Amino acid sequence: MKGVMELTPQSEETVTFSLATGITELVNKVGSNFADEIVSTAKSDIMKGGGGADEFVFGTKTGTDRISDFIAKKTSSDAADVIKVLKNVNGESIETAANVLSRVTSTTDGALINLGDGNTILLEGVNSDSLTAANFVVVEVL
Repeated sequence: MKGVMELTPQSEETVTFSLATGITELVNKVGSNFADEIVSTAKSDIMKGGGGADEFVFGTKTGTDRISDFIAKKTSSDAADVIKVLKNVNGESIETAANVLSRVTSTTDGALINLGDGNTILLEGVNSDSLTAANFVVVEVL
């Protein structure tokens, strides 16, 4: 029996409208059971890496994004995920992983990373105390 397995992250876009918020464009991105690289868009993204040590990539003007299954520390069944951020993203002084870590705050929904200029990443259900500089990488080019 032959089969086909999709190995790239899947993406689905929706557009909604309300009088309170106007038009909202939302992108759902879901990875595979392997290590995936999932890149944020300029729209609001909801990301789920799936299995494996996933990399979530953020450049300028990525909006308000959420990662629903971020693994902060390696466990017996899951490898730790990583967030890649463009150096000095959105005009902010971000040059090291420690700079990104210093931008993390705790919320009732999880750890919130402020990338400046209204661009954020919410790590749903993640305690900010469980994050270390090892969870972040700052790159010069995406």
